[in-house]
Amino acid sequence: GHECFKKKLLKTSEFLIKFALNKIDTNSLCLKTAALSTLGACYWNMNKFVESINCLNLELNLINYIYSLSNKEEEYTNERFNRDKYRIYGNLACAYQNLSNHLKCLDNLKVQLSIAKDLN
Repeated sequence: GHECFKKKLLKTSEFLIKFALNKIDTNSLCLKTAALSTLGACYWNMNKFVESINCLNLELNLINYIYSLSNKEEEYTNERFNRDKYRIYGNLACAYQNLSNHLKCLDNLKVQLSIAKDLN
């Protein structure tokens, strides 16, 4: 799915990633996060902003869960967690802007700004 996305085969990418998320069993939460991220980007490029927002929110919930399970010394560090959240909130703001929902756009930009301060 990711390779199809890179080649701009969006409908094929969407199908493959949705199939992988629903049918392929994996214990890798980071792999699921990457799949959600790519699916959200795929929807974005197809101008399906509501679906993109849904993927971004699922990805945000998943990274919060991964971070709650991880020891700060392990792979998923505080800095990586904040970088992921920074990206997601920025993308959420842009998606809401495209839907002319300026209040939700602003709310997400405020959260992104707070994270930016944490990242210095």
